[in-house]
Amino acid sequence: MKAKSAKAKSKRLGKAESLTGDAWRHVRVTEALKLKLVHLQDKWLTVPALKAHGEIRKPITPSAERFLRKLEANGGERVPRSRKWGSRGVRTYQDEWVWPKKNEDYLFPALREDAELQRRNKDVVSAAIRRIRKSYTPPATSPTFGLILAGSEA
Repeated sequence: MKAKSAKAKSKRLGKAESLTGDAWRHVRVTEALKLKLVHLQDKWLTVPALKAHGEIRKPITPSAERFLRKLEANGGERVPRSRKWGSRGVRTYQDEWVWPKKNEDYLFPALREDAELQRRNKDVVSAAIRRIRKSYTPPATSPTFGLILAGSEA
């Protein structure tokens, strides 16, 4: 008789659990990836339907709104980076994110032309988040404002 695989024994994944308290206001990775420019309205964000959940409106915090307006004014974000490539030495490149041109464009479009989806994939973004968390160092304390907390609103 054939043994069952570990995957068959694992719990079946389904509908995402509801967020408790004020946590529903936070945007999940999957929600952010489905966003198009048309979903940003005034001080509200309309998150498209996911799995068994319907469409939902979430408020945009004042600091997030300022951040979005800055991105829109700059036409996106460009960050120069350097990386050691073994015998090739240090190479510099530029990570670039461009503000969408049309209302129906995704905020996070696919980077590859042969991609299945027009938007970025959750697996790719989650892997990037894990890499960033490993190398993240919290900001130092400020003499005028005391301790600066990561993620606190400015």
